[in-house]
Amino acid sequence: MTENNTGEGRVKASLYLSDEVREKIRATGLTLEDYFNRMYKTYTSFDMDRWVEGAFWKQYFRVAVFTSETLNSVLGRLDDDAQYRAGLEAGTDVRTGASIRENVTPEELPREDLIRDFNDYCGWGKLIMRNESAIMITQPFFEKPHFAKGYLEGMLGIKLQIVEASHTRVTYRVLS
Repeated sequence: MTENNTGEGRVKASLYLSDEVREKIRATGLTLEDYFNRMYKTYTSFDMDRWVEGAFWKQYFRVAVFTSETLNSVLGRLDDDAQYRAGLEAGTDVRTGASIRENVTPEELPREDLIRDFNDYCGWGKLIMRNESAIMITQPFFEKPHFAKGYLEGMLGIKLQIVEASHTRVTYRVLS
């Protein structure tokens, strides 16, 4: 093993990849090394040592996968206010859990860290904060913006107003 200039250990190894897999990696625009480093960083955050068949964990949270159709079908049975309240409770739980994990108060949590984790792990779309005055989700997971509004309010500790909602983008104005 050798060390690079960041002090990280490097391992030289041979890895067989089919042409199909190589082409998929090439299409990402990343080098093989960058691709595998990104993949390693993402997937090591999941606690594979706690893996049991049919369940996996990310730190203290059990992860489950739903299709957007399934979750939107369930949420579609709730009115807009009920969706908002459910999202608010879920987002508040995430904020509380993150503050306990980091051993800080919820107010001390860096908003940028919460947004990065949302983008890295939720799969609900790309969350972009604009000038502390607006939040946008591109390629939103939810058909209606109310659950996500509550979730973001709870997670980020802010109040939002829905400005725009379409199947490609949801924009919220930050009220506080």
